[in-house]
Amino acid sequence: MPSQRATGKFIDDCHHLPQTVYMFDEQGKQICDDILRTGDLPDSFNRLMIEHGYPARMPTERRLATADVCEGLGVASLTEATRQLLQEVYADDFRLLNYSMY
Repeated sequence: MPSQRATGKFIDDCHHLPQTVYMFDEQGKQICDDILRTGDLPDSFNRLMIEHGYPARMPTERRLATADVCEGLGVASLTEATRQLLQEVYADDFRLLNYSMY
């Protein structure tokens, strides 16, 4: 993340862009019809695909979840500087999507 400050938000093929960049225009108007929350997956995704008549489905089994690979890793594992940087870089995500780091 420190490199994002130095080089701009489009580093690493835009993998670090806030989610809201894809959901809201520069005036703050929502530009997509459906916003799916990570905690509601895969059910919300599968319902959306059914509603629109698409055959795509997200599997229900978890693969390589952080808890399986790095037991005990969570927000408490981050340094205060890292937490502050995440709050800064993803401020719009936290605010507009009603997410909390804690």
